[in-house]
Amino acid sequence: MTESEKRPLNIICLATYFKGVDFIRECKAQGCNVVLITKEKMLQEDWPRDSLDDLIAVPNDAGPALFIDLVAFLSRKMKVDRVIALEEFDVVTAALIREHLCLPGLSSSRAKIFRDKLSMAVHSQQAGITVPDFVPLINPDEVRAFMERVPGPWVIKPRSDVSAIGIRKVERAEEVWRAMDEMNERENLRERASYYVLARFIPGEVFHVDSVVNGGKVVFSGVNRYGRPPMQVAHGGGAYVSKTLLRGSADEKTLTDINKKLIKGLGLQRGTTHAEFIKSATDGKFYFLEIAARVGGAYIADVLEAASGINIWREWRSTLE
Repeated sequence: MTESEKRPLNIICLATYFKGVDFIRECKAQGCNVVLITKEKMLQEDWPRDSLDDLIAVPNDAGPALFIDLVAFLSRKMKVDRVIALEEFDVVTAALIREHLCLPGLSSSRAKIFRDKLSMAVHSQQAGITVPDFVPLINPDEVRAFMERVPGPWVIKPRSDVSAIGIRKVERAEEVWRAMDEMNERENLRERASYYVLARFIPGEVFHVDSVVNGGKVVFSGVNRYGRPPMQVAHGGGAYVSKTLLRGSADEKTLTDINKKLIKGLGLQRGTTHAEFIKSATDGKFYFLEIAARVGGAYIADVLEAASGINIWREWRSTLE
């Protein structure tokens, strides 16, 4: 037996926002030592302090280097076994920490596939998944050729934001060129055009598949349909509503199969995922939109538990061994 198998796992959780209470409680219930690192602005949230061995806050503007140094400092007194990102914005940081300490889990190159909408589209397409036509807003000739080949409307999507944040619909080529010119004048280099993707707009209903993955296989998944597409809610207001699809229905079976193929193609070995697909109102096909290596937000975990009896946060703990 290895040293970590003889003693409780020492788990470091990262949470830029208030997430993952059930995961923390389950880790503690199974005998793990849990340290939570969050931002100062989140310190007063209702964290399960009775399940935490330590709660540490870093400055709100802390970058990966500070997180890495902090976990290395903590490692002087305890052997860290796992580093877990409870929130979307911590996925790459957690991966960088793992690489620095040579710990198991998602690498930074693999993690970026789940954070970068261009990378995930490229890798998903290579895995045989149907995706809307897309082009990065980098080379003007490629963008021009894309717009001549793929008729509008299109959507301009930031490569690294979550869900529908920052996505906008454009109808004409002039709007795209104007947007690129405006982006390339921004002072923040990470807000310039190369950090955006132009994709074909597909009208239709949006579905999400939420999974637990262990040993490279999907051991649980739930398929739901949004009441309204997230892009409509993000731009028009309202509440996110999600409805569970009937087990064994045609759409549920199709999306379950696509999701398994997607996760295998992206190489995720263990953890949780939240993937979104759109069913085209034009051709009836499912198109992949995006995937995240985290539990879905907006109370999706609660909806899944009510429908299936499975708490995806708690099941995540079982993938850490």
